[in-house]
Amino acid sequence: MSCIKEKILSLYTKRLIKSCRIARTNVGFQQAQNIGILYSADTSQKHEVIHYLATRLKNMGKQVTILCYTKVPTQTPHCIFPTITHHDLPLWGAIAHPKTRAFVNASFDYLFHVDLSGHPMLDYLLAKSHAKCRVGRYDTARTNLFEIMVKFDKRADSNAIDDLVAQMLHYTQLLQVP
Repeated sequence: MSCIKEKILSLYTKRLIKSCRIARTNVGFQQAQNIGILYSADTSQKHEVIHYLATRLKNMGKQVTILCYTKVPTQTPHCIFPTITHHDLPLWGAIAHPKTRAFVNASFDYLFHVDLSGHPMLDYLLAKSHAKCRVGRYDTARTNLFEIMVKFDKRADSNAIDDLVAQMLHYTQLLQVP
């Protein structure tokens, strides 16, 4: 059932991308006030990185909203962020979960997707999002989901999620209003 749901969500995502009526724009990092973070719960270390990112953004005066995705609800016992599962998004893509609906409908100045690979559920949420500028890892198959894509070379001695977050922060802070 999960595989069928992922295929259907992938089709809906492609349709959403083609019919998108949401104005995507760069507001400049200094002017940005509202930032969203979307990520999947792979490891406990990723939660720490997300917490670090959120703290750093809050220290810069930004309002931060976080949504975590996990396949199994018991997979994230120590997660302090709002969490959704694949059960929260029905087969036909209607978002009934209130926190997820609020997250998708929020007009974030920037929406960071902090994952090294895509997932059909998260891609659907990114496509449906009302964020002005979506930031994610460079992936040739997902170029229509992001306004800013970060490409980095993973070094053998590095933590890829830490590097991704550092690059996202670095490049978005360089953005200025034209």
